[in-house]
Amino acid sequence: MKKQRYHYVYHFAVYLFAFFCLRAVHWGEMKFGPLTIDQIFFHLNFGGEMLLKVDRSLVTSAIKNVLLVPLILALLALALDIWLTNRNKAPGALRPDSTPGQRPPSPAVGFVRWLAARRAPLLILAGSGFLLHSISAFSYIRAQYAGDDYLGKNYLDPRSVPLQAEHPRNLVLIYVESLEETYSDSALFGDDLLKSLHGQGGASFAHYRQMPGTGWTMAGIVGTQCGIPLKDILGGDRNHDESAPDNHAFNRRVGPSLKSFLPNAACLGDILKEQGYTNVFLGGASLRFAGKGTFFLGHHYDAAWGRDELEHAGLHPYDANDWGYLDHQVLAESRTRLTELHDSGKPFNLTILTLDTHGPDGLLSQECRERGASDYAGIVRCTADQVAEFVQFIRDSGYLEDTRVVILGDHLAMHNPLYEQLSRAGSRDIFNTFISDTPPVMNRDTIVHFDLLPTILEFIGFRVTGDRLGLGYSGISEATVPVSGDRVERMLEELPNRSERYWTFWKTPASSRETADSSGH
Repeated sequence: MKKQRYHYVYHFAVYLFAFFCLRAVHWGEMKFGPLTIDQIFFHLNFGGEMLLKVDRSLVTSAIKNVLLVPLILALLALALDIWLTNRNKAPGALRPDSTPGQRPPSPAVGFVRWLAARRAPLLILAGSGFLLHSISAFSYIRAQYAGDDYLGKNYLDPRSVPLQAEHPRNLVLIYVESLEETYSDSALFGDDLLKSLHGQGGASFAHYRQMPGTGWTMAGIVGTQCGIPLKDILGGDRNHDESAPDNHAFNRRVGPSLKSFLPNAACLGDILKEQGYTNVFLGGASLRFAGKGTFFLGHHYDAAWGRDELEHAGLHPYDANDWGYLDHQVLAESRTRLTELHDSGKPFNLTILTLDTHGPDGLLSQECRERGASDYAGIVRCTADQVAEFVQFIRDSGYLEDTRVVILGDHLAMHNPLYEQLSRAGSRDIFNTFISDTPPVMNRDTIVHFDLLPTILEFIGFRVTGDRLGLGYSGISEATVPVSGDRVERMLEELPNRSERYWTFWKTPASSRETADSSGH
């Protein structure tokens, strides 16, 4: 009896594990789209607990789909297991292997019986294999031991590149959550959802491609501001960075679990600070989520404003949601900050991050409801309209005389209510536009996140010697350095590979300067 009880408990655990793997993969893809192991590791380290706090509907959905559904299915499977076992043990039950004159079972039947007898280990193997395959774990493991180190071979430290200030301008850099150029395809959506942004007279690259390590918000920000991908951080010494601020105020703002964020990478804020710029970040969500505050404050942003900071400053309470201030409030506050920065007479960089179009369902504000939005397509259109109105405010205020505006999607959209239409597009590109009194001339059609670092600097009036910074090539210079024709294909293949050079970015500058110097850059 005790042995039989153990048998049932064991098989229930196996069924639960197998159904958990199936449902976890299905739920993850429905909510976020395809996930990578880098992305999962990053958020488990730098934001998993905040995600649970700010998106309660996500927690409820996870409990229902990833825990309760597998539990019910496992109980049903166990009930069927017990019924079949008792049926076979019942008096008079037909047993092909013991009935006189019974033919031996066919090979197919014998194989099925063999599988049934070994269902527990096979289910464990199948479930774990399916889960690991869905997050590209096998490719990740292979990349740690084989393949060329693209970053190590091609990274050019911005600190080693002379920067000439020709006609420096102020910068307004707007990251629009999950904004794709694909939303302008009338054949897919019945209209150009980004019509208002296209009407701002900006110049754009025809193709803004997403590379490995740039597919979520912080990865997109790091890619564009530092010229490198954001890979998993399991091997970094970030928690031992003695050069990072260690005071209570800093920890309250960015979270005590992360003292520094790529402390030895030279990024946009670092470069502009050296040129005398005031750097300010403004976003509606918490600075604690995904290490945003740590990144910006650690890379010479003079101020970083998130949900808590805006609330403490007396901004009107945000709409009923768990994330924070929505786009109409963030952009209204951005007008105030922009006016203050411009009136100071000092060069500045105002970086803004929107929120409403965040997957999986978007955030429908009362402001957008009043504009007629009722679904995700309406949210996309409403966000585009609000950003366009902010640009019009900049233009009407006369700021374009000395200020340039860059609007970027932070990455391709993850799973959302329009994902099926997006998937039908022949190609998907991230939205980008560069707005100034004199539109720039692009030197090629295709760029990636890493190209934005030198491109933005040249767009606001600096000359990047050699046109290269980090892994990026300027897209608006005279292109004195040719871009390899197979560059995108090589990055897709080689960027996931292990890079010893990458780990130096997570070390303190003092501890990694020798390594950086020895790399030849």
